[in-house]
Amino acid sequence: MKCKSEDSDRINFITTFTTKNWGETGWQDQAIEQIKTGRKNGAVAVKIWKNIGMDLRDKNGNFVMADHEAFNPIYEYLVKEEI
Repeated sequence: MKCKSEDSDRINFITTFTTKNWGETGWQDQAIEQIKTGRKNGAVAVKIWKNIGMDLRDKNGNFVMADHEAFNPIYEYLVKEEI
């Protein structure tokens, strides 16, 4: 945080969201809340980790890709908030 305060026009932070509760009811809401918390702490962007597309699987054992429809509420929030 010291670096950010000393050079705020060049150093920024990003936030992310967990996939821990993937597929459970309310998962997207939890992810959005995590993003909101990151933004309140100064994040300017959201990173999607490589476990999406490489490790995370759906109930049928298929890899979950970043364009999976379950991410739509998260993407809609990001667009609405211009993140």
